[in-house]
Amino acid sequence: MPPVAAPMGERIVVGGDPCKSDADCVPVCACHAAACIAKATAPTCDRGLMCTQECRGGTMDCGGGCLCKDGRCAAHLVNVPTP
Repeated sequence: MPPVAAPMGERIVVGGDPCKSDADCVPVCACHAAACIAKATAPTCDRGLMCTQECRGGTMDCGGGCLCKDGRCAAHLVNVPTP
């Protein structure tokens, strides 16, 4: 039998930084970010950071993003393995 791919889903991961709208939140400075922080207190990201172009599972790559959920910055993660 050929291998079967694990089912994939989506997940919202809420952080601790306060927000009022989605525009208040940005991804952390990292390749394949999986968390969001407040734009107002975010550090300046290294513009020379070299990242791969893959869609890594469990990150915001290829369809995820930051949002404000219940007054806190949150990450919409995609391609997360589901149990």
